[in-house]
Amino acid sequence: MTERTGHTPDPADPEGLRYAVKQQGIALGRQADALSQVASAQQELFQRLDGLTQSLMDLTGQMAPPAAPLSPEPFHGDVEACGGFLLQCRLLFQQAPRYYNSDLSKITLIINSLRYKALQWAQAFLTTNPVTHLSYEHFIEEFKLNTKNGYYTKNSSQ
Repeated sequence: MTERTGHTPDPADPEGLRYAVKQQGIALGRQADALSQVASAQQELFQRLDGLTQSLMDLTGQMAPPAAPLSPEPFHGDVEACGGFLLQCRLLFQQAPRYYNSDLSKITLIINSLRYKALQWAQAFLTTNPVTHLSYEHFIEEFKLNTKNGYYTKNSSQ
């Protein structure tokens, strides 16, 4: 037989094989430890996330559920009630600005609260003044004028 020289290990050498297996075992052990640490860290993160989720749920549970949008008392056209009605509307606009951030949304709330003659006036007014082209200020001026005068005409521009 020929004698091997150099640093190339003989695959049939039991000592070299044992050494290689031992080194692989050590490497696998280190990898297993690292995986165990990663799994522990992941578990800790999941527990923290659960805690944060529970805290958020507790905090949002303490808050009142979103209430249905408030509306002012219905307005029937009574001169004495006009100021109070408009005050209620302004307070609602301030309380929920994200709902009432446009002239259209403010006018719509008011119209939805009108009854009887006041609603008839709004219908007549909107036939000649499309709500999509109407400013809130102009609508309120006309509304106050017609309420102050105590009448609701078919055509408010007269």
